[in-house]
Amino acid sequence: MSPNNHVINADAADNGNGHYSSPVSSPAFYEVQSEEVQDIMTQMPRWIIRRGTAVLFVLLIVLFIGAYFIHYPDVIVTNISITSSNPPIKLIAQTNGQIESIFVKNNQQVKKGERIMLLENTADYADVLSLKNILNRLDTSLSLAQTLKSISFNQYARLGTLQNGYADLYQSVRNT
Repeated sequence: MSPNNHVINADAADNGNGHYSSPVSSPAFYEVQSEEVQDIMTQMPRWIIRRGTAVLFVLLIVLFIGAYFIHYPDVIVTNISITSSNPPIKLIAQTNGQIESIFVKNNQQVKKGERIMLLENTADYADVLSLKNILNRLDTSLSLAQTLKSISFNQYARLGTLQNGYADLYQSVRNT
């Protein structure tokens, strides 16, 4: 393209000598438009800068104030269920009856053979423990005759269903 060739716009008009003049091609257009275009393109309006900075500052202050007043809990309280390889066992009494006394506390660990509770029955608990003590002494004695002399039997023990066996033992010891 030679320097004499120009792009002709729709706004261009023939000035009579074969040359077309366009408002865009005139130097006055560039001088007027260039200042306005440069102002828009190179410099942001000051009100946007001032208000934008103020809005950003206010948002930051609101976030910091919110962070101060809104706390996330460090401890979360909830119910949990812990299981182990040896889970608790449900106990079922062999007989029916009302509970007379409980020997363990809530959530206390119970060992094998430990007494848990006493159901109402016809036996006196102290007499049953006395009989158990007598039987243990007889079972572990080295000299049965010596142990029989040291044991005192309660003739009027209330032992419920164990009463017949106790009466037989009492008669056997008295006859020896």
